Amino acid sequence: MTPALKTALNYAERGWYVFPIQPGLKLPYAGFSWKEKSTNIVDTVLAAAAHPRYKDCNWALDCGKSGLLITDYDDPTKLKDPGDFGLLVQTPRDGFHGYSEGPGPTSASRIDAGIDTRGVGGYVLIPGSVNGNGKPYKMVHDRGTLSRAPDYILDGLGPAGGVKDPLDMAPRSNDAEDLLLELDHPTNVQRAKDYLLYRAPEAIEGAGGDATTYEVACAVRDHGISEDKALDLMFTSWNYYKAQPPWDIYELGRKVRNAYTYAKDSIGNATPQKLFQSDSSPIFIHNAKVLSELKPIEWQIEDILVKNSLYYDFGDPGSFKTFIALDRLLCIAAGIDYHGHKVQQGSVFYVAGEGQQGLGRRIAAWHKAHGTKALDIPFFVARAPTQLMDVRALDAIMGEIERLQAEFGDPAVVHLDTLSRNFGAGDESATKDMNTVIQNLDSAFGTDFCRGITHHTGHFNKDRARGSIALHGAADAAFRMAQVPERLQVIAECKKQKDAPPAMPILFDLKLIRLKIGSDFDQSYVMEKAQEGHDVVENVGDSGKLSEAQRSALDILEENEGTLSVVKWSKLCLDRGVYKRNDGFLRGIARLAKRGLTVEADDGSSVSSVLNLLKNQEVRSDEEVKRSETE
Repeated sequence: MTPALKTALNYAERGWYVFPIQPGLKLPYAGFSWKEKSTNIVDTVLAAAAHPRYKDCNWALDCGKSGLLITDYDDPTKLKDPGDFGLLVQTPRDGFHGYSEGPGPTSASRIDAGIDTRGVGGYVLIPGSVNGNGKPYKMVHDRGTLSRAPDYILDGLGPAGGVKDPLDMAPRSNDAEDLLLELDHPTNVQRAKDYLLYRAPEAIEGAGGDATTYEVACAVRDHGISEDKALDLMFTSWNYYKAQPPWDIYELGRKVRNAYTYAKDSIGNATPQKLFQSDSSPIFIHNAKVLSELKPIEWQIEDILVKNSLYYDFGDPGSFKTFIALDRLLCIAAGIDYHGHKVQQGSVFYVAGEGQQGLGRRIAAWHKAHGTKALDIPFFVARAPTQLMDVRALDAIMGEIERLQAEFGDPAVVHLDTLSRNFGAGDESATKDMNTVIQNLDSAFGTDFCRGITHHTGHFNKDRARGSIALHGAADAAFRMAQVPERLQVIAECKKQKDAPPAMPILFDLKLIRLKIGSDFDQSYVMEKAQEGHDVVENVGDSGKLSEAQRSALDILEENEGTLSVVKWSKLCLDRGVYKRNDGFLRGIARLAKRGLTVEADDGSSVSSVLNLLKNQEVRSDEEVKRSETE
């Protein structure tokens, strides 16, 4: 247990609200709404600490929610009497945090230069947390009870005890076109917060800090935020973490006023609502102009996947959907032809709903089969599923993609596997919820790269995906995966291709790849094209059916946990009358091995059902998912 976690548990037991902070930083995790999610429930704190995402994290105190006022002495000489505070913390820069009963406002240098406060809308890191240089926040003393803040602090804050508008701001009249936009829409407010916390630049005194602050205020304005709300957001979500030193609220108010007075673009210029407003352009254009703007189809994978498209794969459990998706995506990331089809290389981001271990084996097998090195390929796997019903979660993913883009190049595909694992608080069968998911994908990701989804087949109709038909209507392409009965083969069929000829069906063999993980031997499979063309489905037909004896022998193997010695398997088959003689048994199991349905151990001591091995891998992956969801 880390020192910060011990403090967090102590604070929670006292009824104070805490939340995790990124290790070595003062910033919350991307997409984490700390004002809503801070907690004083000890079990919740422990559960969060056990989650891999929050391993060795810092912890922070939600001051306002806890009913506390924290006086932040950046200048330690301004602390008149340490005894004024029932709990006193020393910061890594040798300043102090004095804890008092609240509530109170969050302020910067209002009392005196070098004295700030954290109250409503503010937070502080707690003892045990460390800065980027590894220096900790240290407890100086904790007397167990708190009293009101010293008089010089309360007097300096003023009688109102809260943050007033320093310039007595009155709403400015907006241009006529701005009246169509709802200012301070909750979605836009959250996006502005995320921008301020995670993407806005720092304003540093002596290094263009004034101009940067003006630019940040303009960017908040572009999010459809009113002038007074912009001041509030910048003061509570940016000023203390990105401005060095923080602005006095009066000075910050002037910067915001200037941005709203002199910005050239109309307010809300970057909001989804504004993008759909009409402008001075004509409603109709001539068909000749339409034809003059036609462009050839751009392929991400030639003749299979159109560039910048929204697509989805679907199939029954055990149809190797993930194997096919990984094969396709790793080829794109590596710039390797996809089974004879040229690809346009680009970075790939895979949001997996299954465990890292099962996925890792498949990726390792792919690299071994293709002779590639993982470090050379810009293929990224998310540590946890996302929430498609929450656009803020997708915005956080997009922010991370933009961060990695500078080093690894433009994204080519973001793929979510599976829809149900990443859906969030909604119903995939409800058209309203599915439309929300589609709108969130468009809003957060745009159309500058492919967006892919892995989904399941319908419960009764196997030719369509389950749930709302809205996904199929919105998608540019859809691909169905199906395992060939009693054969280690998979068919991938294109069921929709909106703006191009449909891709031809491909029949894949599953090729066994031996792996060594640590000191243990393991295995997985990769896709190897067996056939491609319109006659693939017809040719598979009934030719792949096993004889009755072969089917029975395979059933016996699977009844015994999928693995038996040849001697024991032969005895069971002969005892049950499946085969009359051992030579007939040996010919039968040789055909099973030739079809790729069984695999012999390296030392020849046993034979295993390939399908059973794959099922066990899926079960292990599902167990990892369930375990991660409860942690």
